[in-house]
Amino acid sequence: MADLDQAVRLGPEDADSYNTRGNVWRDKGDLDRALADFSKAIELDPKHEGAYYNRGRAWRAKGELDRAMADYNQAIGLKPADADNYNVRGNLWRAKGDFDRAMADYEQALRLDPKNASVYLNRGNAWSDKGDKDRAIADYDQAIKLDPTDSSPYVNRGNAWDDKGEHDRAIADYDQAIRLNPNDPDAYYDRGFVWDDKHEYDRAIADYSETLRLDPKYVRAYFNRGLAYMAKGQIAKAVSDFKAALATPATNPDDSEAQQKARQGLAELDK
Repeated sequence: MADLDQAVRLGPEDADSYNTRGNVWRDKGDLDRALADFSKAIELDPKHEGAYYNRGRAWRAKGELDRAMADYNQAIGLKPADADNYNVRGNLWRAKGDFDRAMADYEQALRLDPKNASVYLNRGNAWSDKGDKDRAIADYDQAIKLDPTDSSPYVNRGNAWDDKGEHDRAIADYDQAIRLNPNDPDAYYDRGFVWDDKHEYDRAIADYSETLRLDPKYVRAYFNRGLAYMAKGQIAKAVSDFKAALATPATNPDDSEAQQKARQGLAELDK
């Protein structure tokens, strides 16, 4: 960071220096400073496509979806042949629940870059959100073919297999995801969820425990591990996990739902 600060001091009119420093601020989690640097880069060079793209990502991280959309639109206007611009805008449309526009952007990205594994992954996610698990799986297959070292398509394909009731196929995909990335808490959590479905509660508990070792703030893992303990008749451990779920700040609607169910679980156990 000191070198980047020095670069800005030596070249205060250099938009690239601000853009580069903004990326570092964003990676460090300081989104306000990142936004300030990206905005300065755009002020210095209103045609700096990268600064619009990066500022859009920062707005997205802050939950400012409309501002992110405006910046992605600018990036596409400045560089319409860049598949990544359409890919990130497609993700934003998906976050806003507009799946048709998301699909249109993913399709344009694939026309520009037919071997972009990330686009297939994201389009697969959109198909899954729309309830079309078969098309989702087809896109995850293609993402894996193009980049077999990425764990994410295996996790998401595992989720799709689970939604279709194909538990063994789901577990096989989670196993591969964990081999590729043993530090992904989602892979352990999702595999634990399938072990629950198969009534393999010890294995479910082991996976939820690993999830929590990797991410101690994973609300749903506390709740689901509590359910697994309940199924085994270990009530004291279930109560402890339900309380831990309630004591951990919720960061998304799924966490809030898990906390509501944890309260209900505690109320039932108090009767």
